[in-house]
Amino acid sequence: MTTRKHAALIHAWADGAEIQIRCCGDDWDDCHPEWAEDCEYRIKPKTRTVKCKLYHIEGVVGIWVQGTQGIPGNAKLIDKEWREVEIEL
Repeated sequence: MTTRKHAALIHAWADGAEIQIRCCGDDWDDCHPEWAEDCEYRIKPKTRTVKCKLYHIEGVVGIWVQGTQGIPGNAKLIDKEWREVEIEL
């Protein structure tokens, strides 16, 4: 017995997971999957919104996420206000 190409994702979808599709190298999109053999599927990544500020030090840009250790002493902040960004977990 051969396992269907997308079997694990089909089971995850049946259990309530959100599925995304990518065909021909395009971006990932939310979908109601048809399980086409020539497309890629994945479980939609979970995201979280964090607040951060950009800084630079010796020509390199860094990201300081709110709630983490501060920036190096000789770094200069680029942002004056916190910006919200969404990250994949």
